[in-house]
Amino acid sequence: MTNNDNYAIRPHKVNVGGIFIAALKGAIQPLSAVVFVPLFLLFPSLGAALYYHVFSKQNEKSLNFKKGFFKSLDIKSVVASELIYLISLYVTVKAVVYKIQEYFEIYQAKALDSGVLQIGTAEQIEYSQSIKQILYLGGALIFFVIAIIVTNTMIKCHHKDYCTTVSLSIKDAFKALGLNIIGYTLLFVTLGFCFSVLEAYYAQLKLMHLQGYILKTDAFDPTIVFNLLRIYFLHIAFFSLSLFAYASVGLKERISFKK
Repeated sequence: MTNNDNYAIRPHKVNVGGIFIAALKGAIQPLSAVVFVPLFLLFPSLGAALYYHVFSKQNEKSLNFKKGFFKSLDIKSVVASELIYLISLYVTVKAVVYKIQEYFEIYQAKALDSGVLQIGTAEQIEYSQSIKQILYLGGALIFFVIAIIVTNTMIKCHHKDYCTTVSLSIKDAFKALGLNIIGYTLLFVTLGFCFSVLEAYYAQLKLMHLQGYILKTDAFDPTIVFNLLRIYFLHIAFFSLSLFAYASVGLKERISFKK
């Protein structure tokens, strides 16, 4: 099978290592992050449709700009997916903010009862851990919502591209996600670890910069560099998630360094 029209939608397990190969393929195309990251953050379905075009028409090269994007673009699916994304994002943010406020009130009550100066106390550590957990849970929810949106978009684009009919694309999308839950979880955990390390170094360097500013000495401001790194990591995450979703519904035999 060499052409996409020879592929039928077939949710199946993808080699787990493929998620890391997909990440490496995204990592070697950093310039496309300028377009794909903002697009994906605002309109994940539209970003996924563009990635479908990249994978099916551009030999997985993001900046080839070949014709045919609008042929496979399903506007109705993009609009519906965007509504689902925005609703999910709103509900998740509201829930996370509510829980953070609840944790703060608990921490405040415990801190007042302890009567101890709150620097590295057990109450602070417990509060910090609770915040991290709720942020990870919220992030995981949005991540898997995006995974479903991307997978469903890949199916819709394929059927639109080859003028075939589809009635249960969302069912196939959920099935593909379930079959590859380990791969997606690995991607999310790896992404969470990378951002944790990144933010820890940023906080350390930013503190040194502020100290230098107060003491009126030269100090490196890490903000621009670390913002670029954040965008780069997000680009890798979106590329690998999209390629993994593309393969999970049978549009690619397997993910490897070769096409």
